[in-house]
Amino acid sequence: MTSLRVRRIALSAVVALIGILAAACGSSGSTGAAKPSASASDKPEKSHVTVALLPVPDAAPLFIAIQKGYFKQEGLTVTPEIVQASAQVTPDLVSGKVDFASLNYVSTFEIEQNSGINFRIIAPGTQASPNVFALLVPKNSKITSPAQLKGKSIAAPTASGAIGNLLVDATLKRYGVSPQQVKFVAIPFPDMLTALARGQVDAAAATEPFVTAIKAASAGRPIADLTGGSMNGFAVSGWGVTGQYASKYPKTVAAFQKAMAKAQQVAASDRALVEQTLPTFTSIKPKIAGVIALSTYPTTLSAAPLQHVADVMFQLGFLHKRFDVSPMIIASPAS
Repeated sequence: MTSLRVRRIALSAVVALIGILAAACGSSGSTGAAKPSASASDKPEKSHVTVALLPVPDAAPLFIAIQKGYFKQEGLTVTPEIVQASAQVTPDLVSGKVDFASLNYVSTFEIEQNSGINFRIIAPGTQASPNVFALLVPKNSKITSPAQLKGKSIAAPTASGAIGNLLVDATLKRYGVSPQQVKFVAIPFPDMLTALARGQVDAAAATEPFVTAIKAASAGRPIADLTGGSMNGFAVSGWGVTGQYASKYPKTVAAFQKAMAKAQQVAASDRALVEQTLPTFTSIKPKIAGVIALSTYPTTLSAAPLQHVADVMFQLGFLHKRFDVSPMIIASPAS
């Protein structure tokens, strides 16, 4: 069974659920990549919106925007909705439970190509920096290199199709191991420390702050930096909506974009503020916030980094054909 075949099977349940939700919600207007339209008033159609996110540093700019009143300035009240796995985000978006979400590009592009859902990326999120993602093994494991992971189990938030799976696949290939020779086990980031300490898995693909927490608890040790070398700067996440939502609420989308543009600029230039913000929505303690590796916060939404993600996905079998990301991008309006 090919790697792509495995991923398609693993994705089928999510796609089926999304399809049911999409049919139930119906369609409204075009789902094309039109920019939010201008009018006599920029007042958003919705004044209160809910935003789904994982409790990881990627979401820091959202909370900076809330704290600094950037959303209020644009006529929005934002309620964060914290989820524990990216697989929960898409059904919540499609059903209308949430308005906006932090989307990891790998999962989003795969679902876009394999379902009838049209996503729109409306604001940049993060790009990978060295040591933000790491492959760890239990402290007393005899494994010292990814080359020794043939036939082993690896914990990741989802069994297939997410950024962690892609980073592991790319790393394994560099060490001569086929991704088909390992078994991914779906374990949420917060539970990876326990899984490693108890020997439930042979390795774990974790991100910060969980990498630092695992090392601090002596539950595991890293054997590979998943975002170093050629993966440094790899686009990880962005803020998005469905195409249907973008068509129905263009002024709400524009208001969100304007607020996030300000917050992204602040996050990109003020690490100290990001460190102060992290304990407000994650389990990260202030002391840990000061030492963890952080991704970078790009200040512009460009197609090139996203297209690179899609190209790598195609090369590794995450996409069954080449994929053009440009129709998914809604440029930010002038502030």
